[in-house]
Amino acid sequence: ANCKVDGQVVNSVTNQPVAGAVVTLYNKHAQRSKDGVISVTDTGIRPPEDAPQDNPQSVTADDQGRFAFAALEPGIYTMAASKASYLHTLYKPYNMDSGGTIRLKPGAVAHGLAIRLKPENALSGHILGAGGAPLMGVKVALSRYLVGIEGRYLFEVTADVTDARGEYRLRGFSPDRYYLRAAPQPRGGGAQYLAVFYPASQAINGAQQVEFSDGQELSDVDISLPRGRAAAIRGTIAAMDGANPLGVDATSKEFGHVEGVFQRMDDGRHPFEIPGLSPGAYWVHARAAGEGGVVYETWMNVDVDPAGRSGIELRPAPPVDIHGHVEMEGVTGAKYSRLKLALDNSYSVGYDRGLNSNGIAIPVQDDGTFTLKGVAPAVYRITPVYALGGYLQAVRLGGADITETGLDLTQGAPSGDLEVLLSPGGGTIRGLVVDEKGNGAAGAMIALLPVSRPADTQRVRESSKLTVPDLQGHYAFGGIAPGSYRLLAWKRGVADGKTVVYDAEFVEPFEARARIVQIVPFAHETVPLQAMQ
Repeated sequence: ANCKVDGQVVNSVTNQPVAGAVVTLYNKHAQRSKDGVISVTDTGIRPPEDAPQDNPQSVTADDQGRFAFAALEPGIYTMAASKASYLHTLYKPYNMDSGGTIRLKPGAVAHGLAIRLKPENALSGHILGAGGAPLMGVKVALSRYLVGIEGRYLFEVTADVTDARGEYRLRGFSPDRYYLRAAPQPRGGGAQYLAVFYPASQAINGAQQVEFSDGQELSDVDISLPRGRAAAIRGTIAAMDGANPLGVDATSKEFGHVEGVFQRMDDGRHPFEIPGLSPGAYWVHARAAGEGGVVYETWMNVDVDPAGRSGIELRPAPPVDIHGHVEMEGVTGAKYSRLKLALDNSYSVGYDRGLNSNGIAIPVQDDGTFTLKGVAPAVYRITPVYALGGYLQAVRLGGADITETGLDLTQGAPSGDLEVLLSPGGGTIRGLVVDEKGNGAAGAMIALLPVSRPADTQRVRESSKLTVPDLQGHYAFGGIAPGSYRLLAWKRGVADGKTVVYDAEFVEPFEARARIVQIVPFAHETVPLQAMQ
């Protein structure tokens, strides 16, 4: 325990010392031998349980922002600083090849490290009604677009509710460009104040983004809400087997989550309303309780115009059991339990709902048979995660090919077993990815994307692959289905996996520099790459 770390915390905008900042050092559980030598430097590899580990240590910076840690064990560390009115900030060395870590060999001293603490951004203003009257209880949210399986969606970063003076204050967010939206509590029918994006648009395509630099504070950003009739979704919940409704809600990529109300009726057809909606696309979800507490569910995609939607019928159904088997064409004696397959529902029920948007793992046995119990009613596709070097060829139910249409469980359990047919002829691509100096580009993001991009994001995910190279820059893809692909690579930190796969606008400027690769069954291609930035 003879290593040391010291440095200074400074304001990232003014470069002035930040007195009183709390600096914390985290040991990344580097595996060490008894003499203290680091034997594994890949922090993604978990060491044995008996490997030396240190608890996080914290110190408070002095009047000049200086801090020091002594008597540290050799290892791999990360460091962060925090203080009121500042963002929690990680130490980031100029040499990002370190992955943002501090590596201490026995007796090492890391001297003069600087943590550039970022001041909080802040935004304040008033929400006003008719005649400039302040409105109380209005939710004001700051959001920005993220990318996921659902494509681009608006993510709420922070929010506040206006007080009796109609005032709101948002703080604690990073520099970026944001959408600001004011949304009153939803009400039933009749005229009411309507939700708008800043400065005065009900639709996001008419919104003006608010941009912040480090430590910037904007005040008097006021929004006046119009009055009118908010859109609503109305209909009935008619659960199977007479199950009693539990709830109904709607979720939008732009407007978030809205709870609905329903009325229980003796005839089993329960009217519902989801009020206070802005025009747009929603995923409507209903739940009901059957015998023994079994939860019935259903999902429906609904487009809402300014007049709303009526006559929607939601029929929550019970979970079902699925039986099936997997076969690798022309292969005998395969140990199918090594397969990694998923029952993927994300393209049919929206995002971040009750079902896992990353799919349900299929427990395949050695002989290829599998059983899934209690699967929620939705439309699913089979997604191969690891197919023994092969690729998905077909999915059949009762002799009918459902590879493209999916497995529909909304009407109850399937009438027969599910057949999953794999082909062993998956192609492979290997190569070396380098930087502009010809050195191996460790940490690069490498993507294999279809030339003809499917319109459905679920199908984009099925046909795309991502990997990172080893420390020398060598990479490999396997189990590639026949087709035409774009092969692209970005330097470390330039792109993340979700953006590369799901955000076509991000990828488009790089497509001219992509390598086009044609894969036929059993193909073995070698393709060198240069990482882009």
